[in-house]
Amino acid sequence: MSETGTSILNNTKTMFVAQIITWTSSFFLMMFLPRYLGADAYGRLYFAISLTMLGGLIIDLGFSNYFVKEVARDRTKVNLFFMNGIGLRIVAWLTAMAIMFLYVYITGFTSELLTLLLILGFQKLLETISDLAHRIFQSFERLRYRSIAVIIERVSLSAIAVTMLLLGYGVITIALVMAFSTFLNFLTCLYFIPRLVTIKMQITISSWMKLIGGSLPFLISTFFSFVYYRIDVIMLSALTNNSVVGWYGAPYRLFDTMMFFPSILQIVVFPVFARLWKQSRNDFILNARRSLDASIIIGFLIAFCLIALARPIVDLLFGLEHYLNSVILLQLLAVTLPLVYANFILGTVDTSSDKQNELSIVSIIATFINIGLNFWLIPLFQGSSGNGAIGAAIATLITEICVLIMFGYLLPRGCFCKENLLVIAKSLTAGIISGIFLWYIESKFKMWLVSGIISVFVYTVLLAATNVLTKRELNIALSLFPKRWKDTASRLSGL
Repeated sequence: MSETGTSILNNTKTMFVAQIITWTSSFFLMMFLPRYLGADAYGRLYFAISLTMLGGLIIDLGFSNYFVKEVARDRTKVNLFFMNGIGLRIVAWLTAMAIMFLYVYITGFTSELLTLLLILGFQKLLETISDLAHRIFQSFERLRYRSIAVIIERVSLSAIAVTMLLLGYGVITIALVMAFSTFLNFLTCLYFIPRLVTIKMQITISSWMKLIGGSLPFLISTFFSFVYYRIDVIMLSALTNNSVVGWYGAPYRLFDTMMFFPSILQIVVFPVFARLWKQSRNDFILNARRSLDASIIIGFLIAFCLIALARPIVDLLFGLEHYLNSVILLQLLAVTLPLVYANFILGTVDTSSDKQNELSIVSIIATFINIGLNFWLIPLFQGSSGNGAIGAAIATLITEICVLIMFGYLLPRGCFCKENLLVIAKSLTAGIISGIFLWYIESKFKMWLVSGIISVFVYTVLLAATNVLTKRELNIALSLFPKRWKDTASRLSGL
């Protein structure tokens, strides 16, 4: 395997392990947090967290992706971006804090809310500086350092916070624990940075305008993407009722969770693509095609599993008594899933090939398309079926198709070819067959978990039989698991 392929594979493995650990620790915390704080106290904490998250949009400045793209291509720029990034973000943090405190002053505040904002605001400062360190690790393609820092933060947060909850402490203590766990992330980053680069404590204020100018397209894209992905809930709330919002919100949370694979792949391949765009166009094109194939294959697999198992999944997670109307919504969102997966990679390829200005325009267009479709479709389906969320889900699907077309138009020549079309066609066919098989087995025997595992096997066999998955791809996939699993699977498959 090439050096580039090894880098992508190793970083993907590291990120998957970190994702599993952080998911587990976060789930453990969420089992205790709402229950022990109570609805009222948890609501106050959640409000303060949400407010500081919005402030984070101001603090980021779109700088993160610009940092990775430029430093991945020229590592001598790391001091310029890291130190001046800290300076810029401190200024942005002070601005965001002033806006947040002005907001709570105008809308009314309590001493507890002010204390929460102070603690979580300080946490956000630590988080944004740690994020710059994470960008160093990403740019240098050393994501295991980032993963270790994140694992330490999430595990310590869950362990200490649950202990404090069991001892009877309240929201202020939990906020302090959140800040402390972020501080551990920060310290871990400081420990690992010298292994990659020697940081010079030098800030050049004269470079700030150029850095802000380079970050601006990323800021626009981030802002409008945030609006686009969240506006449907706001519009549902305005145009329907709380029940419809709940029907949509429940499967949408699961839909959000399913973004783990393209998110990980995007973090891993972005610095590689940015570097290869300047170093080797042929390698850039080859890796872009392979990454797109991987996202399509996984996207179709998850999509058809969700479509076939939508009813038992909704029953298990939310209960059919109150969320029967969420079944069709989960299925519609599942249809959208492969498009979103593909758009993650296409957007990364376009960004790596210096199309960030065009992508900012795409994000604006997509936002207005989505808003227009929601204004039309939500009332239409609310009137015809009593479930306006169907309109919101269809609006999301149509918008993603439009984004796919625009991203595809911006692709560098050669990044999408006939072989990619064949992978799409074969994966779609295999997904339909395995999905029908899964639906039939589950409806017959009511064992959806076992049926899902068998369906994944059927999907894999079909892709192998049609040469979408060759020995090379299967070995790469198996390498993500412990060696003894790989040896067993290899013996069974005769590889």
